[in-house]
Amino acid sequence: MEKVTGYVTGVNGNLVSARFSGSVRKNEVGFVKIGNDRLKGEVIRISGDAVSMQIYEMTNGIQVGDEVELTGELLSVELGPGLLTQVYDGLQNPLPKLAEQCGFFLERGVYLDPIPDKEWEFTPCVKPGDAVLAGDAVGSVPEGQFTHLIMAPFDLKDEGWRVKSVKEKGVYHVRSTVAVLENGAAKSRCWSISGRRGAAPAAGKSRTCARHTPPAKARDWKFTASRSTTTPPNGERSWRTTICHGSMCWA
Repeated sequence: MEKVTGYVTGVNGNLVSARFSGSVRKNEVGFVKIGNDRLKGEVIRISGDAVSMQIYEMTNGIQVGDEVELTGELLSVELGPGLLTQVYDGLQNPLPKLAEQCGFFLERGVYLDPIPDKEWEFTPCVKPGDAVLAGDAVGSVPEGQFTHLIMAPFDLKDEGWRVKSVKEKGVYHVRSTVAVLENGAAKSRCWSISGRRGAAPAAGKSRTCARHTPPAKARDWKFTASRSTTTPPNGERSWRTTICHGSMCWA
């Protein structure tokens, strides 16, 4: 999705007002740029071409006129094997890695890969030519006493998707492509051990993600915050922590 840019028109605590000239969605993730720092936030109110954003970082130094960039993505949590052994802050930064990079005090604008950089044993449960629908399992990955299902993207709206290729049972990196789905000759989708749904490619175009797959969206995987009985408290990072916790409970 095309990114939309705008500029800051006001600051009140962790609430930033901004103005844009493009399409904006509620709950869309955006960044306020201050020098080399990019401060993460979320759109919570839209009024014409003006929006209000809750910033999940300290807002010291933000000034009227600073650039704001919206990503086109909704509030999200990355899911994948290795989460069970990690400790995260409210923005899903792994705290041990964060301490190695920043010391004992959190630095704003720092966002680390939440999925451990390691290999996992993958076992396929489909074969080339099999028909798949959104949410169908294409394989599994064990982690301790748990078995994680690797599922087809939840945005496969059309029928006719089939497995073009799938890796044999073996050990693969968490970002490696383990399955490729196709719908005729016009559409192609790759899927890795940790992944999310993405916009289906247009006819005549293919989409690959062999080296990197974007984070899994909590809403894409049906792990919405509405399924949690906890009311998100106020705070810069506490609300994001509640979203992460609610998502993990339904993983």
